[in-house]
Amino acid sequence: MLNATPVKIDQAFANPNQVRAMVLRHAPYWPVMRYFANATEEAAQNGAKKISSSLFSKPMMVMPVFRGDWAYDEPKVDGAQELLYDEQLIAAAKQVFNAEVVVPHIVFVNLTTPMPSQAVGHVDIPAFRGIDRTQYPTWLLQMMGQSGLFEDVRVRIATSVAWLYHGENGGFSWWPDGPDGPRLVHDQNIDNTAIVGDNDFMFHRVEQVGADGEPTARNLTLESLLHPADDSAPDQDWVITDEGKELYRVPFEKVRVSISWKARVFSNPEEQRITDEHLDDIALDEVVDRFLEDLTNRGIACDRPPDPINDTDFVTTVASTYRLTPSTE
Repeated sequence: MLNATPVKIDQAFANPNQVRAMVLRHAPYWPVMRYFANATEEAAQNGAKKISSSLFSKPMMVMPVFRGDWAYDEPKVDGAQELLYDEQLIAAAKQVFNAEVVVPHIVFVNLTTPMPSQAVGHVDIPAFRGIDRTQYPTWLLQMMGQSGLFEDVRVRIATSVAWLYHGENGGFSWWPDGPDGPRLVHDQNIDNTAIVGDNDFMFHRVEQVGADGEPTARNLTLESLLHPADDSAPDQDWVITDEGKELYRVPFEKVRVSISWKARVFSNPEEQRITDEHLDDIALDEVVDRFLEDLTNRGIACDRPPDPINDTDFVTTVASTYRLTPSTE
């Protein structure tokens, strides 16, 4: 698996205040952890040191990272059209992937209140012809990507991450040469900059947000929401609430905002046609077959599960075998 060389953009938005106004306007935001069905899925994504079947029943620790979906194939909120079809990002994606065709796909915003650095790096949720996040859980997609067994059906995805943040710390680390390579850090003047790369391959993480000793929101649940404390002053204090109860309050200027843009990229129109017309899709049975064959070749015993998506032994075996984590330095 080879990483494409990322591109750094010094001015991500022609009008950053307009994007900031969108952030203020489209609250509330929900925990990004809602993407995971259980702690095992979260561990597979975020690099826990050990994955076991006991994680299926273990409550997830919900971190103060909140999301809003702004576009998925088409704009979902007002103002997203310009972001989805940003010509600068399309050109950067073509450069990174040496691609003829770029199809903008997703725009979402992440808001992070003060918290420690993420423990390890992670990669984004990949997609494959016939298998993507609209139908299948994130753990399966992550392990398909990290195993290297499904590159023939991978849908290549360009990702841009841009920031609106003047607060302390809040840097972005990435491993452009793979998980065993050196870690680079973008932690100076990140406001209105962006990095475009292959985040399905390139491990990355959020560094500490806020000053040393800054209080971190605690006891969050999947039902917690981040939103302005006062709708009439959305650029002032923001709060995290759960069932109407205030759990945490922070000035909006201390909230790290990142805007992610994703696009499908194709070497040529024929590759796009094959994907769009589902001419070479992979089915779940073949996914399981490839995993089982490779596990057997590795000398790892694993029976064919009747329900591979939810079988705890199968999920644990696959995640423990194929999960990658980068070096910390």
